[in-house]
Amino acid sequence: MSKLLLISLQKYGGGAIDTLEISEALVQNNFFHYIAISEQNEIADKFNNNEYRSVFKIATFESSIISFLINTFLKLKFLKLIKIILNIKPNYVFFTHRHPWQIFVLILKSFLRFKIIYSCHDNPFDPKEPENKINIFIDRLLAKKADILVVYSNFMKNDIERFIKKEIILIPLGPYNQFISFQKENFNTDKLVLGFWGRILPYKGIEILLKAFEILKKEKLNVDLYILGKGKISEIEKKLIKELSVKFINKWLTYEEVFEYIKKIDLIILPYTKATQSAVISFCLAINMPLIVSDAGGLKEFIDNGKTGFIFKSNDYNDLALSLIHISEPTRQAE
Repeated sequence: MSKLLLISLQKYGGGAIDTLEISEALVQNNFFHYIAISEQNEIADKFNNNEYRSVFKIATFESSIISFLINTFLKLKFLKLIKIILNIKPNYVFFTHRHPWQIFVLILKSFLRFKIIYSCHDNPFDPKEPENKINIFIDRLLAKKADILVVYSNFMKNDIERFIKKEIILIPLGPYNQFISFQKENFNTDKLVLGFWGRILPYKGIEILLKAFEILKKEKLNVDLYILGKGKISEIEKKLIKELSVKFINKWLTYEEVFEYIKKIDLIILPYTKATQSAVISFCLAINMPLIVSDAGGLKEFIDNGKTGFIFKSNDYNDLALSLIHISEPTRQAE
């Protein structure tokens, strides 16, 4: 039987959950596999050894160049990963996310002759967000050297095929099973509370969301807005957040913290201007949280418009506002 080794050295966010979901699917299908994760993985306690999974935990490094250099070239912590591969001698190595230490694995490939599977979450040849040159280099290198690419939306498959020709497997993202025990049941009856959750980057469309929210306020709708996530906002966004009394929590949130805010929120909004897919959608579908997304990229592939969520035109805050007015109509304040 072929030996499969999953490698995911990401510590936070969708990277950890995506890998756990893949591993759990393999377990449910009685497929034995090995998996190497970072010791600092925020959900490391959920990666347990069982009949169909053998877990290795590796000390990695903090999110800084100095930590990377010390732990890679002085402490040589990546050698544990190399030893794992040499002991297992896998037939397939599945990189579920990009990581610098995977370059060392590529070197081993020439000697051990295993095949590499690489998950492309974004198109490395046409990235949707500004990336540093090192990350772009690693992403493109892994995509080129992989024997098989895995993507999570038809949009992504078609997009990457413009740049590279090789076997591409499409695995559409579904609800995250890890969160189905929490079901969103308490919705506000006197107002509509909107929410955004995720990393804050220019393509996430925060300004579009704020301008749509401004229209709702002018229409005298009884609505609130939470923006949850870490990142930089523009001066225009700062001004709108202050003027509209938006609740802005600018920090990295644990899943436990997110659940506490979710209890207060009625609708999650993804106003992205560019997208391939989104872990936020998988999270919301799992917990029965209504959402509204732009039609950017592959987002609309995961929404049954009017049933599991709503879709509006990307980059169009007026269209978003009209959609929200329709949803919010029962909360309109009497003038």
